[in-house]
Amino acid sequence: MDERSQFLADAAAQRRDRELQRINNDIAIKLQSLARGYLARHKFVTGVRCTISDKFSQFTDLEKSGKTLLSNDEVLKWSRLFLRIKRLPEDNE
Repeated sequence: MDERSQFLADAAAQRRDRELQRINNDIAIKLQSLARGYLARHKFVTGVRCTISDKFSQFTDLEKSGKTLLSNDEVLKWSRLFLRIKRLPEDNE
């Protein structure tokens, strides 16, 4: 091979390497965004579940605790959130 054809072959190999690197970077970015989305949704759902559990478990024995009931608006707000995150087998308890 002469110098020119060697140079062209090297340039083509470098171009392929850059393209593969770009594809790998795109895939890594997509995987990271999927993982971040999953973790954010999981954190949100866990927070809502804990809040709902805390709010509604306070009222098991109102006479002893002296707590007041939640307003209808608050119950509806938390119920709507709960219905959006509900998973049937776990939440039927």
